[in-house]
Parts: sequence; structure tokens; C-alpha cells
Amino acid sequence: TIELSVNIEDTARELIRLVEKVSKFQEQWQQSSILKQMIIRYYRFMQLKASHPINLLLVPTLDIEIVWQTHLLRPEIYQGDCIRLFRRIIGHNLLANDIEDFL
Repeated sequence: TIELSVNIEDTARELIRLVEKVSKFQEQWQQSSILKQMIIRYYRFMQLKASHPINLLLVPTLDIEIVWQTHLLRPEIYQGDCIRLFRRIIGHNLLANDIEDFL
């Protein structure tokens, strides 16, 4: 067996739940004006995360989570953007069940 550092089964379930939630808004979120607002909200959320201690749990809204997940699809670009915009890499936990990591 191959051992990974992440619980693939739990993470996949959480990702599937996210995709199911997102599918309800797919048509709306494809509009350019709404996408621009989502990106602005994401940027403001990331500023908030960057200005608070790493162990403070801040939960993004669904639209912010979608932009964040999209940004994370390009890890090198994500890391560079984080350093440039927020002066540090902002970590992301998909699972809200990992709350003990924040305590």
C-alpha cells in the first residue's frame, strides 16, 4: 500500500460535497460581473486571513471557497501571489473537521 499524508477518502468526500453545492450556482457564477465580485471577496478574505494569527479559524463563504480552490490549482502561482500580495503563503484546509488543528 501507498501511504499518503492526507486522508484521501475523507478529503474526496468533502470535495464532492463542495462540488454538489457549487453546481447549484454554476450558471450565475459564469457571469463576468459576478466572477469579478467573487474575486474581490476572495482577495478581501485573504487579506483578513493574512492579518490574523495562522491558528485563527476563518471559514470562507462558498463563492470565496470556489475562487480559492481555483487559485490552488496552480500551486506555484498561488504561492507567488500569496507572497506578493500577503507577504506569506496562506494555508488551506478543505476539511472543517480538522478544527483541532486550529485550537
